Amino acid sequence: MLAGELASIGLSLGAALSWGGGDYIGGTTARKTDAMGMVVFVLFTGSVMSAVFGLASREPMPAARDVAWAMGAGLFGGLALAAFYHSLAIGKIGINAPIAGVLTAAIPAATGMAMEGAPRPAQIAGFVLAALSIALVSQSSDTQGKNKGAGLALLAGVGFGLFLVFLKLGTGTHVYWPLAASRFTSASFVLLVCLALQRPQWFPRRGTLPAIVSTGILDTGGSVLFAYAAQQGRMDVAAVVASLYPAVPVVLARVLLKEYLTRVQLVGVAAALLAIVLIAR
Repeated sequence: MLAGELASIGLSLGAALSWGGGDYIGGTTARKTDAMGMVVFVLFTGSVMSAVFGLASREPMPAARDVAWAMGAGLFGGLALAAFYHSLAIGKIGINAPIAGVLTAAIPAATGMAMEGAPRPAQIAGFVLAALSIALVSQSSDTQGKNKGAGLALLAGVGFGLFLVFLKLGTGTHVYWPLAASRFTSASFVLLVCLALQRPQWFPRRGTLPAIVSTGILDTGGSVLFAYAAQQGRMDVAAVVASLYPAVPVVLARVLLKEYLTRVQLVGVAAALLAIVLIAR
């Protein structure tokens, strides 16, 4: 395997860890405050962070076309993040996070194959196994009623998948300024939705701001790593590996919230690790 492809997989794994950590903090924080209002501050944090890195690295301003793609990514990503955090707040993190992960992987993977041709057979097997692993991890043994928020998780998965496709198109040569535009667009759009809906108490509750800022840093950090991963290698490979992010909140929810992991879910975690090996071959 070429050095660029290995670097892409490593960066994608970093994106998965960063996104997963942010999702756990964001999901648990959304149980204490309004999810949509929280997302506004998460995304503004990401916009400021990206702009600071853009200035520090002296990255040139991108072309107008790249900014337009990035703003499109922001529209999808902002609503997806709001739906996702709300699904984690009202349902089980260990179920809804993997549900979103399936579509997050599938949409850019299909787009990448259409744009760049089919990957190697071993990688295709890894894609299938990754999708299976996410489905297995999302299985629940809870027989006391249905899990809440599954529909929102599916909606979030579609939005995240489209976000990754548009982000790839907008960060072909630059990263920080397109991402700053994307995050600012997301934050502004979600804020306008909050104001239009006249949501009561959308401003974050006292004491939640440190967690919200941490979520914004991790979420944007994951997007930066994914953008670099998609530059180094194939978009479909980067997207599938990065979309293993649900494993992080699943494990953290098991350890910290004592959410029970069934044998099927443990098999799903093992399948995810094997999928990474196949994709990296």
